[in-house]
Formats: sequence, structure tokens, C-alpha cells
Amino acid sequence: MNRLENAVTQKRMIYTDILPDYFILNYIYGDRVLEHVSDQARALENIWIFIDHVVPSDSVETDEKQVKLRNFARKYPVHFQEAAGIAYQLLAENHLVPGQVVAGAGRHISSCGALGCIPVLLGEEELAKAIMEGKIEREDRPCFHIRLKGSFSWGGDYWSLAMKILEKKLPARGLLVISVDPENTDFPMHDRLLFCAALSQNGFVPSVILPDDTLYDYLEERGRAVERKVYEAEYDCVMDLSEIRPCVLEPEAVRAVPCDEIETTKVTSVFIGGCMGGSYSDIRKTAEFMKGRQASKNMRVLVVPNTQEVYLKAVNEGYVDILEDAGIMLMNPHCSACWGKAQGHIMDDETAVTTGYRNCRGCLGAEKGRVYVVPLNTALECIVTGKLEGKHE
Repeated sequence: MNRLENAVTQKRMIYTDILPDYFILNYIYGDRVLEHVSDQARALENIWIFIDHVVPSDSVETDEKQVKLRNFARKYPVHFQEAAGIAYQLLAENHLVPGQVVAGAGRHISSCGALGCIPVLLGEEELAKAIMEGKIEREDRPCFHIRLKGSFSWGGDYWSLAMKILEKKLPARGLLVISVDPENTDFPMHDRLLFCAALSQNGFVPSVILPDDTLYDYLEERGRAVERKVYEAEYDCVMDLSEIRPCVLEPEAVRAVPCDEIETTKVTSVFIGGCMGGSYSDIRKTAEFMKGRQASKNMRVLVVPNTQEVYLKAVNEGYVDILEDAGIMLMNPHCSACWGKAQGHIMDDETAVTTGYRNCRGCLGAEKGRVYVVPLNTALECIVTGKLEGKHE
């Protein structure tokens, strides 16, 4: 019985003496963690280093941080990838299987829960200590189990579902377990990754989606067939997808509001990409929506695939040509504008919508710029209308 089975059965996640299968280090915090890691570390081979936030580098300061990661990867038997895409998406595409434990200091480690993995968020010093000792030591955490049923209506989507769940009073610092009613609920893999990433919005909710045929089929297609275990567990509540309506996170807001409650606002920039908006499905939907259409006058639109695989597939399917014809810029795979340190900055008097996860002050550039986080369908409407409207079909 793996750790996920134990957690579901006992309704507690036991962290004692866990050796994570993956320790994730990236450009943001990786260099600081490695300052405390030596060749005496017991978990060097479990380290995965990704340069994914700013690709290519935008400054000498960034170069210095990235060089430290490259040099460490040359010296020690760690796994290293650069310019291939966003860390968590790459792991999902190529490596993760249910029941594994993934540790890191970045909130979007929550994405790994889409593969039935257990995400563990650590501080930088905690992460270095765990790598040196080859284990995690922390108190047990309770599990809270939500069962999903039904289908979306009224334009609902999995991002809006995540926002609704964040309104619930979940057990403090617990593990959120999600299961799916297989009879009438469709939960594709790209939506699972988006959903788990979205649960790190304005905080961090460690979450795991219980493995089912959708996941097992995905793994088989990618050459990672595993035993098809059935995870049966008592759930704490049921959420009906038909009750979920599309919503929006307004600038600096912590809680989302229904789309039809916001005031119509002029938009100058749209970003589609990052952990929550750069999947192949997102690129395809954007291209299909924009075919024969043009971006609104003076609108800046960036579309950023989340991995090299997604980028190449979009090229081969002809979606890049459609986007360029519509006046949209397609960037190379990385985090890009989602965190405000690369392309796509906005000015003080501008308003942007993003399918990323940040809406804090200055997150896409100027301190007084306004940023709305929205579902993909809402972002697409903004591209052609030039405004974020309070009423959607």
C-alpha cells in the first residue's frame, strides 16, 4: 500500500521519514537552496533542476542565478532541464506516477496532484535540510475528501471550481483529496493540471486527485503504464459541477466573483499561458476561436505554451499560423508574463487579463497596472472585444 492509499484509508497524511521521489529546484529559489547542499547529501539523485521562469535570461543578475544551477548540475548526479518548459508540466508529461511524493519551495508544486502524487511545500531551508538528510520530518495532516459529480452548465469550468473550493473552510494545512464520479463527470488531464495549480491561488492548498481510468489511460499513452488501483474512500462532501458558474479574480482580490457581477472594463493586454493556461488544449481552443478573427485594435496578446512538446504540436497542427494571422504573439515555452519578470509588462494606466494565477499589485509590470485572472473562455472574448464584460453567454 503506497502513501496515497494510506492517506485515503486513514484520512490522514503521515509525513514521518518520507524520502520524496522528486526534490524540485528552479530559477526562483534553487540557487539559495543549493548553497546549503553538499556532496554529503543523501538525496542528490532525487534533485530535479529546471530553468523555466525566464528563458532566455533577461539580465546579468538572472544569468548569475542560472549559472549556479548549471554548475551544480555539472558537478553532481542530478537531473537538469533548461528551456524545455515549465517544471511541473514536464514532470507530468514524462515522469510522474500515482503515489509518488514531490517536494519543492514553489506553490505550483500543487500541479503534481493531478497525477495522483502528493505535493509537499517546504521553505528553502527545510528543502535543503531534507535533501541533506534524505527525508522529510513534519507533523501528520488531516485529509478532506471532495467528490465531484455532474457536468458544467452556465459556462462553468475547472478554474472557477477551484475558486469555489477555496471559499470552503478546509482543515488547516491539510491534504485536499478529490475524487470523480465516473458515470457523469468528464475531467480531462489538462483540466486536472489547471485545477490543482489553481488551488495554490493566493495561498497553497496541497491537493491530490485520486487515480482513475482517465489518468491511467494518459499514463499508458505516454509509456508509463501502472497497476490500475481503485481508491475507495469515504468523502466529506459532494460538489455538483452544474452549480459552478464562471468567475473572475479582480485586481488584488483574494476571492473570486461571478463574471456577471463585474463592471465592464477596457482591456489592453491578454496573457494566455503559464501553469494554468499554456496546455495544448488551451492553444488549440485559442486558435480555433481566433480563426478568421482579429485581435482588437491596440490589444497586445501573448500566448505561451507550457512545454516544448506543446509548442511543437501547435506548430505541426498549424495553430501558430492562425494565431499570427490574428495578430497574436506566440512565445517560447516558459513562465513568461505570468510572474511579471519577463515579457508582456503593462504600464500604470493599463489593464490586463490573464489565465495565469497572479493578480497582485505589480505582478505583470507597473505597480498601478490592473490585472484580472479569468478562465480561458473569458480571456478569448476579451481578445476580440477589447473589454472584460460583466455579462457572458
